[in-house]
Amino acid sequence: MVLLKESILHEIRKNSGFDLYPINYAVASPRISGMTKHGLVASPSQREGELEIENLDESLMSIAGFDLRVGDEIYLSHNQRAKIPTIHHLQELAKNGELKRLEPDKNGKFTLEHDINGNKIYYIATYERLRLSQRLDLRIDAKSTIGRLGVMCDNKADMSSHTMFTQPIIFTAQPYAFDLHVTPGKSSLIQAILRNKSSPFMTHEQILNGQRVVSFSEKGREALLEEIIREDGLQMTYDTSAAIAAKKVPPCPIDVDAPKRYYKGEDFYKLVKCGQEVSLNPKTLYLMRTIQRINLRNACGILSREAKHTGTGLWGHFAGFIWPGFEGPITMECRSESRRIISHGDPAAFLQLDNLPRELSSQEAYSGSYQKVNPLTPKMFTPLE
Repeated sequence: MVLLKESILHEIRKNSGFDLYPINYAVASPRISGMTKHGLVASPSQREGELEIENLDESLMSIAGFDLRVGDEIYLSHNQRAKIPTIHHLQELAKNGELKRLEPDKNGKFTLEHDINGNKIYYIATYERLRLSQRLDLRIDAKSTIGRLGVMCDNKADMSSHTMFTQPIIFTAQPYAFDLHVTPGKSSLIQAILRNKSSPFMTHEQILNGQRVVSFSEKGREALLEEIIREDGLQMTYDTSAAIAAKKVPPCPIDVDAPKRYYKGEDFYKLVKCGQEVSLNPKTLYLMRTIQRINLRNACGILSREAKHTGTGLWGHFAGFIWPGFEGPITMECRSESRRIISHGDPAAFLQLDNLPRELSSQEAYSGSYQKVNPLTPKMFTPLE
């Protein structure tokens, strides 16, 4: 990849409309050393070669991360694997009959069929290609809209191989609730952040003393942080006093690139009124909100799926990143393997926080949708009334 001089980069940045920046997230940093129309090269230590991303679309970047699009190699399997070192290993598994490569339809779209047991596992190579140093930690998770469609995404790439040459990220997508249509080079199922491995998350003390960074409230009053704070994060809890959304039998597949409010939300979800507790049917997707309202003024949030935070057999969320500037309760994507009772205040997810080095402007902050009263549905759905 050709590295451009700083003067040309300055013009590209100036025309982009925002600065690509934070410290802990290496891709968004003043230390970016080169960019082309199809890629970006960043060097967090001002040494070239720390990070290369080919085919990166600058319009898909946020202040603290970037979307990764699906490529044209999508494989179906009924088995999970811990890692797929390279795209060549993926191709070899297909040659050996362990994976089935999918073909697009006449419109160039792939169909990802859902399975309520998670037994349809799609191994996908990204359209973007990455190389990064061993000092960087790449994390991916489902986008919020994709999470609210009940899709679990996981990074399967062996990142040690990404230190040697530029290649796609291999990830899995497991649709548990709806059939999806995706288009190579256009559809984004996942988001990525890059962290310096040596950079810690915010500690107990930093969270308590970081009111300019993040604040919390519970229905109009300041939350008692001591009730939810842990050593390196916050225990978010379920609000069953509000309505929740339960997945319905869908009338059709969902195109992930459909315009906003293209589908009727009531055709895919139904509102359920609750009280002090709610009964969840097994293997059913629900959208619920947290009691706590967060205001990430100058921090980025990462949700954890570890069972110790929510209980065995319960998934509290499918999407995992919360961008700087987000304000409001968190919409949780909830699914249980067995019938389960959730009470008001039960653990929902564990939230880790990354501090940012400076205050964000209003133009840089999160500009997506917030949950108000009813659960926030995917952006291609109309709101539930």
